[in-house]
Amino acid sequence: MLTLKPYRRAAVPLLAIQTADPAEIVRLALSETNGNGYPVLVWDCIHGITPLNENAESVADSLNNSMEPAIATSNPVEMLRALEKIEEVTDNKPIVVAIGLTEILDDPQSKIPARQALWNLRDVFVRCGAILVMTAPMGWINPFPDDIAVVINELPARENHMDRAKYICQSAKVKEPTKKQSETIGDALLGLSAFASEQALALSVTKEGIDIETLWARKRQQISETPGLNVYEGKEKFEDLGGLDQAKKLFKSLLNGKRKPGAVVFVDEIEKSLGGTRGDTSGVSQSILGYLLTYMQDQNATGTIFVGPPGAARPRRH
Repeated sequence: MLTLKPYRRAAVPLLAIQTADPAEIVRLALSETNGNGYPVLVWDCIHGITPLNENAESVADSLNNSMEPAIATSNPVEMLRALEKIEEVTDNKPIVVAIGLTEILDDPQSKIPARQALWNLRDVFVRCGAILVMTAPMGWINPFPDDIAVVINELPARENHMDRAKYICQSAKVKEPTKKQSETIGDALLGLSAFASEQALALSVTKEGIDIETLWARKRQQISETPGLNVYEGKEKFEDLGGLDQAKKLFKSLLNGKRKPGAVVFVDEIEKSLGGTRGDTSGVSQSILGYLLTYMQDQNATGTIFVGPPGAARPRRH
């Protein structure tokens, strides 16, 4: 379970948490206070710096110069500049959660002043024991690997989804799923955040219980709404493919083995996306390749590259 304690003990000033649901990080920050009186504040580009608990009210008021937060600190650079004086306002090791700041750090038009303002904040937060917790999308590439610590907020496990399904059925007073149905529900929801899982379950409840087919449909819809992803719903079988005997033999053994994959991800023309890693001076291709390889290693994912003859994908010229 994710906790901020080791990062606070180590006086980490800047922490980015990759998460599918920023609201979970806000709740995490509040739970970390444990009644110790640490001020907890939250920022986003609409509301500015606002307090999340009573101990943060005077701190937020000082940082906003007693102005409306949406006017005083909604601008990300102004917010970071305001936080530079936090050691003058409190010595009680505040926690500041910034929602959406990592996207601004990557924005071509605003990233230079935002990155500079963030870097200026590092030593200030070290001195006063404060921590800036930035929510980041999954797969976010850290522009300051020496200054920003990055951690991943893991998605709920299959068992968490199964427990949530049981709870929702009890709340709705409908038939609870059997053990086998619960396992299928866990498979259908695996990969979703806690909030997305709860929404999918609530919308799939019928008088007879949870409609698993509807649940799968909502899962496919959510995947397809992710930029760059879609669920392939073709009906082809291995028998429909001519040749490729060794490839079909390999995949049949994998798909029917004891450790069946939960999903198969097909990346089309990967050589065009990552083929320029050696000549790319911007570092983008190297970062994407490094993230992909690290993820596959950490998740023990199996990868297969299909290589065709040169020019096989080019249209013929008559």
